[in-house]
Amino acid sequence: MSAPHIACQQGNVEQTYDATNTHPVELCVVTGAVAHIRINPPSGTQWPLADAGPATVVQRLDSRRVGNALDITLAARSKGTATVAVGGVWQLKIAVV
Repeated sequence: MSAPHIACQQGNVEQTYDATNTHPVELCVVTGAVAHIRINPPSGTQWPLADAGPATVVQRLDSRRVGNALDITLAARSKGTATVAVGGVWQLKIAVV
């Protein structure tokens, strides 16, 4: 049985994640794209701001809180794998192709 194929989104990406799912499906973007990611933490929780790296693969352009949601904007700089992390409670793998 082969691993699941992740379809890569072309161009800029806007994606929202329900953070009650602590292992979301990997996001795939193309080099040069900008990704706007919103993370909705579980109701009643206050999570730290999201961060991403390594900086050689994705550049964090912005990370802020909007109400209870966390917004992070990234620029895909070069091919590789990066991680968006919110403290030790949630993470998302990003493939840049």
